[in-house]
Amino acid sequence: MARLKMKRLSLAASMTDSKMIIDALQRLGAVELSEPEETEGFYTMDTSASVSQTERYISVAENAAAVLDKYAPRKGSLTDFLKPRKELTAAQFAARSADADKTLSVCLAVNSAEREMADCAAGITRCRTKLLQLAPWKSVDVPFTKMKSRHAGMIAGAFPKQYSREDVLNILAAALPDNEAVDCSVVSDSPEQTCVLVLCMNADRTEVKNALRAAGMTQMTDNSPLSPAQRIQQYEKEIEKLEKKREELEASIKEKEPCRDDIDFLLDFLIIRKDKNSALSKVLMNSRIFVIEGWIPENRVDDLKGFIENSRVDAAYDIRDPLPDDDEPVKLKNGWLSAPVEDVTEMYSLPSKTDIDPTPFMSLLYYVFFGMMLSDAGYGLLIAGLTGALLLKYRNMESKWKNTLRKFFFCGVSTVFWGAMYGSWFGDFPNVVRHSFLGLTDVRIYLWTDPLQNIMKVLVFCFIIGLICLFWGEFLNGLKDIRQGHILDAICDTVPTYTTIIGIAPVFLKMFMPVPEWMTKYNMYVLIAGVVLIVLTRGRHAPTVAGKITGGLAGLYNVFSGYLGDVLSFSRLLALGLSTGVVAQVINMLATLPQNMALKIVMTVVVFPLGHLMNIAINAFGAYVHTNRLMFVEFFGKFYEGGGRAFSPLKANTKSYRFKEEISNV
Repeated sequence: MARLKMKRLSLAASMTDSKMIIDALQRLGAVELSEPEETEGFYTMDTSASVSQTERYISVAENAAAVLDKYAPRKGSLTDFLKPRKELTAAQFAARSADADKTLSVCLAVNSAEREMADCAAGITRCRTKLLQLAPWKSVDVPFTKMKSRHAGMIAGAFPKQYSREDVLNILAAALPDNEAVDCSVVSDSPEQTCVLVLCMNADRTEVKNALRAAGMTQMTDNSPLSPAQRIQQYEKEIEKLEKKREELEASIKEKEPCRDDIDFLLDFLIIRKDKNSALSKVLMNSRIFVIEGWIPENRVDDLKGFIENSRVDAAYDIRDPLPDDDEPVKLKNGWLSAPVEDVTEMYSLPSKTDIDPTPFMSLLYYVFFGMMLSDAGYGLLIAGLTGALLLKYRNMESKWKNTLRKFFFCGVSTVFWGAMYGSWFGDFPNVVRHSFLGLTDVRIYLWTDPLQNIMKVLVFCFIIGLICLFWGEFLNGLKDIRQGHILDAICDTVPTYTTIIGIAPVFLKMFMPVPEWMTKYNMYVLIAGVVLIVLTRGRHAPTVAGKITGGLAGLYNVFSGYLGDVLSFSRLLALGLSTGVVAQVINMLATLPQNMALKIVMTVVVFPLGHLMNIAINAFGAYVHTNRLMFVEFFGKFYEGGGRAFSPLKANTKSYRFKEEISNV
């Protein structure tokens, strides 16, 4: 099974049972509601206001959860995300829902405390900024507003460099040579700033200010009735007060830590409510009945029938096959080997109505390509061992994480195989141990060949693997045509391509290695036959003879150029495999550089794990990216169009809790 068969559902029931049925469908998670068509005598509810209100509540709860995580972090391990959601029955869910308002009040209190803490932090920042401004003037015990008498006064200001009292007086003397009734006091000085008080007669105040401003002084403007020393003391007390308040608010938030589980439940409750309200806008109703139109996978029809029969609701339903023009959603369902790479297909695009699901056909290729590109048995053992251990420990994890771990487990197994074939076990570490620590000679550690010694041999093998992949894609394209009843198209598009590429393959291989005589004996005849077939068939849909010939020649060019580029693209299987092995060997070489045995052991203990962990992280990511690229461009490009719409059922999209699968208690 690759793509679940969908059924069209129509359900009508009494309005008195509407809440129970909608709730049950949401717990069942198997029915996608369709947009209703206007029907006389029926209407739909406008639930946008309810949805918006619920979204605001969700925002409140999410923010409260984030605040709790900040000030009272959850205790757990790095693998907690693999644990399954807690299970609840419908009755337990209903019972806990009664406390939703109470929990929402807790969330509001947490958010309010967090906002007050932010206000306190802002106030502390403002006070500290003021303290920094006043620090140079802390020795002044007179308010700036009282530095002026009837006949004389002082001007407070700061220069942007370091000046002495003599420097300031010289500046004034140069600017005002006839004014001797002026004096200066340096309050504080540093390389960046000099704060001064300049005494002068009130009659000369303007001239003195202009002279000081011309020299770069900025006048201090402060209308406070308190002196700088008094204000500094005031700000320090204010900071102490705000910090104490912030500590009290933080303690009040931490006190809500026991409510974390209730907040998690509230979030799930609100998400369920929002989704249900959104679904209600797709339900046709009048004063007596409501009608639902939607889609249900064929393998879940019995679950729906069982619910209706066991709950004894007054409902009528019709389940039928989709019509050719129906916008049928897509849900994939594959076996244990293929299901882990369904996300690769979904990342590209879900299959359309005319497509074959590529997942089961690419799964083995996907694992092979990943293993060839990472190609270190030691790295593969680490990946397979870690993912396998997690799969065994968390057997009840969510299917999404289970499939992800299975995918990398199979990729790890493939990496072990190809690493053993190429003789890479953390690079050449077995031989490094032999000659660097045991004084023994190197031994053969590969089962097939060493890529560094036989690059051309491995490169040709990669091309052959790529050609098999491309031929497999061509076969699937022909199979798709046959399923649609286009048997002639399947033959004319597939057989000539196979014939032409098989005919030219020995010529291509001769560029890299000697080719056996039996491969070249008849290849020219095969090539000519393929070329003739392509020229005669690729333009078959053109209305004129000239158009048919032109189309055939264009098809011939596309086959040669397309296959050449596609086959060469598989050289990345060798390139990435070589990069992994070479870097691993360099790491081993660096680890064993010292001649002193004790130092060599220390270097190995330090460099070996760090270097190889970095190498596996970088090259595993590269293998993942380039494997996807080969699937998307080279393989999918031969037969797959995509464009399908994902199946999106009404379900409980919860984060912390989930309903038990059985619905007999509804």
